[in-house]
Amino acid sequence: MKLSKMLSGLTGCMLAAASLSGCIIVDNDDDYPSRGSLTVAMTVDGSDHSFQCFDYDVDGLAVSIEDEAGFVTEAIADCDDFGLTIDNLPAGYYDVSAWLTDFAGFSKSDIVVVPAVEVFDGLDTVVDVDFDSSWIDP
Repeated sequence: MKLSKMLSGLTGCMLAAASLSGCIIVDNDDDYPSRGSLTVAMTVDGSDHSFQCFDYDVDGLAVSIEDEAGFVTEAIADCDDFGLTIDNLPAGYYDVSAWLTDFAGFSKSDIVVVPAVEVFDGLDTVVDVDFDSSWIDP
């Protein structure tokens, strides 16, 4: 018997045995949603100088994001950071709300809402929020 016939017969037997034993490999990447990040960059009257936080007695930037299913994520950063990044978000659309807080954690400004911000897989989406000084409580 020729070697090629023997190898093809052996390969056929192995494939048949694998299919009978349920040995099937499926690469299903759909189980893992694509991920990105969302950065909220803040300014007060168009400025990101640290004296803005001191002048208006602001301690923090609070951000709330709501996904299409209604799930809400909140985060707070120091005012002097002038922004924050939320990582590992599933790609999709988010409604972003941002406000300034005082040293006790209470709201110190009006809430700025940016609807339908799209987060992309593997990218950082930046949302610029400028607080007018008239929106900040004295």
